[in-house]
Amino acid sequence: LGSDFDGAMIPAVIGDVTGLPKLLDAFAERGFGRALIQKIAYRNWISMLEKTIG
Repeated sequence: LGSDFDGAMIPAVIGDVTGLPKLLDAFAERGFGRALIQKIAYRNWISMLEKTIG
């Protein structure tokens, strides 16, 4: 999950990078499964790194 807030309109409830867990909690509250939330948060990035640099 990216955290480049430069120039972005961020909801007040998120505020800054420390608010990202609130976003993940909101996904869960809306029925996103744990595996999907993990993919959104970091697993896709880890997978890309593993495929690219081993």
